[in-house]
Amino acid sequence: MNSTQDQNNKLGALWEKISGRGTYMTGKIDPSRWDDEALAAVIDALSARQPVPLVVFRRDTSKDAADSNRPTWDILRPKPRDAAATPRDAKPLTASDIPF
Repeated sequence: MNSTQDQNNKLGALWEKISGRGTYMTGKIDPSRWDDEALAAVIDALSARQPVPLVVFRRDTSKDAADSNRPTWDILRPKPRDAAATPRDAKPLTASDIPF
């Protein structure tokens, strides 16, 4: 996530954790980072008791120090797109892509 637009669409973050019972995630939603449009969209959806759309992307943590506190996943507001558009080079999601 390098662009300013992506930073404006960031809703929060998730950290991947491992315990004796398995892998899980902890996270937070951080409205202090949202622009007015993102805040209004989430408030409208919650007020109408509708689902809040979001997307989650795994960060590249390969260069992070072992004791880094940086999140493993970024939670973003989805970008509007043409309903007929389909990603051309998107790889299908597999079970190994999801840590739990």
